[in-house]
Amino acid sequence: KFQCYTLGCKVNQYETQAMEQQLLALGHVSGTDADDCDAYLINTCTVTAVADRKNRTAGAAGNPDAVIGVCGCYAQVSAGEVEALGVDVVSGSGGREAFVQLVLDAVRQKKAGQNAGQQVLLDDAMRRRAFE
Repeated sequence: KFQCYTLGCKVNQYETQAMEQQLLALGHVSGTDADDCDAYLINTCTVTAVADRKNRTAGAAGNPDAVIGVCGCYAQVSAGEVEALGVDVVSGSGGREAFVQLVLDAVRQKKAGQNAGQQVLLDDAMRRRAFE
């Protein structure tokens, strides 16, 4: 089971829906706040200081044994702060399909008793030329 959280704009909402569809197409099940999910995916925003504060607390709830993946604008511009939160996967504002795969890989490794360590997938957003 997985659960997605979206902070921010309509683009983030659309991207989160696309990630959810990708996970569902792969046979995974969407969970609720009442479920202990295997993974929580958090799509972040960094428009205001309030948004930044919400980003830092979004992963606090849920199953403590779950994989936490954080992507989006806040993770892109404040990767060090996101990494310091101890999340499992950090990705910026691009590469959503690769981000989902990293989260799934981390879940598989955690269930197998392996520690993959923190996975970070960042690029230079200003040099990005491909549109997902």
